[in-house]
Amino acid sequence: MAVVVKKIPVNGGRFLALLILAGDDQHRLNPDTIAEINNALDEVETDKSMSALVTTNEGKFYSNGLDFDFLRANPDKHTHLIVVFQKLLQRILCFPIPTIAAVCGHAAAGGCMIALAHDFRYMRSDRGFIMLNEVEIKLPFTPGMNAIIKSKLPVHTYHEAVLTAKDCSRCRSCTHGLL
Repeated sequence: MAVVVKKIPVNGGRFLALLILAGDDQHRLNPDTIAEINNALDEVETDKSMSALVTTNEGKFYSNGLDFDFLRANPDKHTHLIVVFQKLLQRILCFPIPTIAAVCGHAAAGGCMIALAHDFRYMRSDRGFIMLNEVEIKLPFTPGMNAIIKSKLPVHTYHEAVLTAKDCSRCRSCTHGLL
């Protein structure tokens, strides 16, 4: 996965930062891809002309979550990956300018968590799903992840999303408060 930042002029010398998860892969998250995202966020954060951050994707996936190939090849790095992933979520949550996730494909597990960490979430109506399927893959939420989900979702949606791993189309997600 490559991460690209584009500056989009808005008005008055201000710009919108467009952070693109580029390429046609699943945009899986491992320490290297998280470092790429953090480098892009550094670029945006240091440019004081930026008035908002929009993250989006190329291809079918916004992000399909953690990189299980990496975890299988590096079982000793599981905790490290969770720690750097949580720091990324915290960084997006506390980013100094408004953040918008423009989900143009599937966002599952960690990909959904990244979208939830943004101030606003929007999704294409013609394709993609968004879901928290950690229960299916037997990966528990950390207390920090659970706090994000609880703070971003209505109670009825929280229980359904966390306990059933039901995938949500865009329309269903809108009515349930996910988008």
